[in-house]
Amino acid sequence: MQSAADNVSGLSRPKLAVAVIASLYFFWCAYVPSQWHLIDGVNLVIHEAGHLIFSPLGEFMMIAGGSPFQVIMPALFVGYFWYHSKYYSAALHHGLGWWRRRRRWWWNWQVAFAKPVPQPNELARR
Repeated sequence: MQSAADNVSGLSRPKLAVAVIASLYFFWCAYVPSQWHLIDGVNLVIHEAGHLIFSPLGEFMMIAGGSPFQVIMPALFVGYFWYHSKYYSAALHHGLGWWRRRRRWWWNWQVAFAKPVPQPNELARR
């Protein structure tokens, strides 16, 4: 049974501790965005899964599907938690919004530094 001292405005102390720790981790990741963080490993798995999930839509979508899936996936998590009335978990994902912004930052970085690769038909013309 939870006592009144363990409950601050309807939020339990363990949940508050998780929110504070997550916030500190998010701020650290935002402070040093170019460093590899634990969440980047999770995002790498989601990125690679996006290639597989988008493969039925054709070769172009299979190749390009990893990055959009990284942006879509956090919204799916929020929707799942919201649908199942897990508002704290949904708020942790959406309210901080960090995961989604981190993915967009990396996506923008990838696009900015992408170099065009000559296609086979272009090589034949040279």
